[in-house]
Amino acid sequence: MLKIKGPIKLPVGLIDGQVIEFEFYFTKKDQKRYLILKLGDFLKNKPIYLRIESACIFGHVISSRRCDCGFQLKNALNIIGNNNGLLIYSIDDDGRGLGIEGHFDTYFFRQVKLLETEDLYKKIKRPIDDRNYDIVADILHFFKVKNVKLLTNNNKRILALKDKGFKVSRATLEMRIDEYCAPALMDKKDHLHYLFSFDSHFENFKFLLNNKKNLKHKFSFLVTEDFYKKLGSHFFDDLDSMEDQAIKMAGDHKRLVFYLNFFPSLSFVKKLKKMGVLSIILLRDNLSPQQLTSIRSEIGFIELIKINK
Repeated sequence: MLKIKGPIKLPVGLIDGQVIEFEFYFTKKDQKRYLILKLGDFLKNKPIYLRIESACIFGHVISSRRCDCGFQLKNALNIIGNNNGLLIYSIDDDGRGLGIEGHFDTYFFRQVKLLETEDLYKKIKRPIDDRNYDIVADILHFFKVKNVKLLTNNNKRILALKDKGFKVSRATLEMRIDEYCAPALMDKKDHLHYLFSFDSHFENFKFLLNNKKNLKHKFSFLVTEDFYKKLGSHFFDDLDSMEDQAIKMAGDHKRLVFYLNFFPSLSFVKKLKKMGVLSIILLRDNLSPQQLTSIRSEIGFIELIKINK
C-alpha cells in the first residue's frame, strides 16, 4: 500500500502571472522519491490534466536551453493551474533515470569525446531511458483517478498508463525547436519516438539518401529552414559548385540547417557559421578519426548522427 504524506498548502507562481495554491504531497517507492502537486476536486470518470515530470537539474534549476524540460515544467504547471489536475515530479529520475552524474556524463561524452547517442549509451552501459511508471498508477489509484489528459510528447508514457487500465488522451506540450535544444529534441524523436511535429535528423537524412539523384552525384545536401521547412535537396559532382550553392542559400535565407552527405572543409563550415546558419548535420559513420579531430572546434555547431541506411 502506497504511503503518501500530505497535503501541505503551497503557493505556486505561474508563467501567466497568477499565484495558485496547490496541495503538495510526498511519497517514496523502491528507494525513489516523488513530489505531487494537486489542484482541485476530481469528479468520478472526468478527465484531469496529468503531467509526469522527471527531474532535470539542467533545465529546471540552471535554466539550460539544451533541453525542453524547463519549458515543459512551467507550461504544465500553468495548464494545471488554470484547469485543475496533478503534477507528479520524480526527483531521482534525472537524465531519464541516469541520475545527475550520469546525466552530466552524457553531455561530457557527446561534447568532449564526440560520441553519437547510440555509442554514448553503450559507453556508459545504460539504456537511453531507464524509467518505469508503476508509481504513477499507484498515485492515480490513491486519488481515485481513472481518466487523464496526459501532458506529454512521450508515447511510452501514454502506452504505460493505458496498459494499467487508465483512459488516456494526449495533450501536446511541445517547445518550438531551436539551435540550442535541437540535439536533445531530435534525439528524443530519433531514438525514443517522441511525438514531435518536426522531422527528425534521421528522417531528413533518409529523405536525402533515398533520392535517386544521390546515387548519381558525389556531393549532396538537404536544407531546412528553422528545423521545420524543407527548402530542397541539391546534388553536385564537384565540391566548388556545391559550396557556392550552399553559400548562396545561406545568403538568401535565415536560420538554415544543412544536412551534408560529405565531409566539409573547416573554412566552409566557418563561413556558413558566420553567415548565420544554425547547424550542420553530418553522418558520424562517414567520418575518420582524423576528420573528427579536424572539426572538434566546431562541435556544437556541427552535430553528428548515425543512421541505418
